[in-house]
Amino acid sequence: MKKTLTRIPIKTTKNLILPVAFGLPFFLGFESGGFQLALLMISDTYNLSTETMGILVSLQYGGSILGPIVFGDFINRVSKKYSSLMAITLFVFGCFLLLLIPELYAFFVGVFILGMGYSVSQTCSSSALSDAFPGKSSRYINLAQVFFSSGAVISPIVTSWAITSLGFTWKFIFIVAACGYLLLIIPLMFTHFPMVEKLPEHKPMGYRALIRSTRISYLVIAIFIYVGVESGLAFFMALLFSDIFQTDHLTAFAISGIWIAMIPARIATGILYRFRRKLVPALFLINAVLFTALSFSPNPWFALVCCLLLGFTLGPIWPTLIGLGTEESPENSGATTGLLNVASGIGGAVFPILMSFSAAWFGIRISYILLALFCLAALTALKKYQL
Repeated sequence: MKKTLTRIPIKTTKNLILPVAFGLPFFLGFESGGFQLALLMISDTYNLSTETMGILVSLQYGGSILGPIVFGDFINRVSKKYSSLMAITLFVFGCFLLLLIPELYAFFVGVFILGMGYSVSQTCSSSALSDAFPGKSSRYINLAQVFFSSGAVISPIVTSWAITSLGFTWKFIFIVAACGYLLLIIPLMFTHFPMVEKLPEHKPMGYRALIRSTRISYLVIAIFIYVGVESGLAFFMALLFSDIFQTDHLTAFAISGIWIAMIPARIATGILYRFRRKLVPALFLINAVLFTALSFSPNPWFALVCCLLLGFTLGPIWPTLIGLGTEESPENSGATTGLLNVASGIGGAVFPILMSFSAAWFGIRISYILLALFCLAALTALKKYQL
């Protein structure tokens, strides 16, 4: 008698969307904040110049550009569960590659692959929240970024302690991030991701069609500048406190302080959701003033205060721009968030190289003036977006 195997269905629930959608950015934040702290340590390990450091940072963002381009349409068409599993696979594989192979080429390739998983993960979590909470996506995306900021706050402090007290190296960052992502597979398998109902005649839009939308194109410009400015600030913080003020011990506090300040800012933005279209342009203007003040810092304590204020005023921008993008095209949440993540990746890839060469040729103070000018350019784009 022939026996047949019975497939046991897995019971899934929508209630696990928030733990997964918040857990993914938390460990992304842990990797991001730790990477910013460890950049000089990694540079010492591989004997990198300031310019090469900028190229190294840009590689992660280069991977984040490719991720949404390759998988954005896939995310828009299929369940976020399978897209998230793919993101976890890419992220963990990139971490393991740079952890297990000591050669510089492996670190470069690993960071690039990790970056692909990074951006696909952000696209999945943002579009999943948009699908699950239509009309309130910006609030939940802001909360997800609170978890991202929390991971980035914890990472420099915990990593510094693990290195000084437990004898770990900078690799501790990637070990924790990879293990955290692997653990998230468990709740992910039991999560039900709702799909947005599309009109019968609706066809998912690609990046080319989306970018032709004038309103979305202005958001693309703004988020490109935002991520570039944020990465330019955080990744080269050590140059300011080590080379200018000779206060290396304040670097970790400055990086953590930026991310700490982002948490209440992102919570407040969720509360002030209805003012989002006026809030973001005002924040870019304030950031231009703060970057100018940072460039003229007379002492490390003044610079530290400027960093905290910049964290507070930078914090709400990214999730609000993502939320505005999904509101412009709710039926294409995956493609829209993917496009904005591509723009984020390009900004993150270009600005570290720009900052590294600017810092090497003109000094870090002039580089911060450059960031202030870019904030004003973003303000101009957002003013046109509102017309």
